[in-house]
Amino acid sequence: MLQTTITMRVALNGMVKGEIAGFEFEAQVHNEPSIEGIHEGRVCQLSIARGQDVLLHYDGGWCIPVPDSCRGIYEKVIKALEGLPA
Repeated sequence: MLQTTITMRVALNGMVKGEIAGFEFEAQVHNEPSIEGIHEGRVCQLSIARGQDVLLHYDGGWCIPVPDSCRGIYEKVIKALEGLPA
């Protein structure tokens, strides 16, 4: 399996920006899980883009669902975001 490095910048307000394998992402991560979060987790907003193309967007619900073409990237980003300290 190919190792992929994620770089993230976390702001005090829970906003996270990062990069992984040529994709950029922005997320809002809460301290506690929420029914509004992805899989009822801590991530309540998430966008993943490549260049100017937004590939997926979640804001309390799926505005742009996860395409098969970036499902692996999405899963790695979610795992990393959920693993951030509260």
